[in-house]
Amino acid sequence: AKVKAGTPEEIVDGFGAALRAGDVGAATALFSREACFVTPDSTVIQGRSQIRGFLQQLVDTAEDLTIEQRTMMKAGDVAVGSESWSMRVGRGATAPLRVSRSTIVLGRTEGVWRIAVVDPWRV
Repeated sequence: AKVKAGTPEEIVDGFGAALRAGDVGAATALFSREACFVTPDSTVIQGRSQIRGFLQQLVDTAEDLTIEQRTMMKAGDVAVGSESWSMRVGRGATAPLRVSRSTIVLGRTEGVWRIAVVDPWRV
């Protein structure tokens, strides 16, 4: 799906909606080409193709993903957001619930906002 330009809030909301829908392609398209995503073991993966692979694993192994946007601060062509993530890691009602605080950084290039950094695993 083609990603339309939007505000940082719309981009972040679209990212959460795409993940919940299992649409890894739409979620990945919201990242800049050089974006970074921090994994649960603090490994930094970089670039859309690497991020897409990780998001696919996340969609395949997590259930009940909820992302609530709490704050978004903008300064020119940079925006920093803070969110609350919760998900069941694994399948079924007995899967443990993981709740974390996410930091997300967006940048605007040529008038279009894209996600530059996601670090979602802070407690």
